[in-house]
Amino acid sequence: MMGVAILCATSAVLVGGAISFVGLMAPNIGRRLVGQRMKYLLPASWVIGCAIMMLAQFIATNAFGKTALPVGLVVSAVTMPYFIYLLFVERFD
Repeated sequence: MMGVAILCATSAVLVGGAISFVGLMAPNIGRRLVGQRMKYLLPASWVIGCAIMMLAQFIATNAFGKTALPVGLVVSAVTMPYFIYLLFVERFD
């Protein structure tokens, strides 16, 4: 079952790029912060997704001076620790 979840997430990121990865992570982070109620979860997911993308863009353009990194690389680096946490830690709760 875990392999199917990993395959689906990988396929979504492969097809859609970094924005689909943010789309997978923002609602999970929002659920941790505001709970299950959709009234609060949907706006929180929007704000968190925008914040992740803005943070990634800022890091990508300012990390190494005049050399800009790809935003997708930075998005993956910023959100990957939480994705790994969801895969391994939340699995046993």
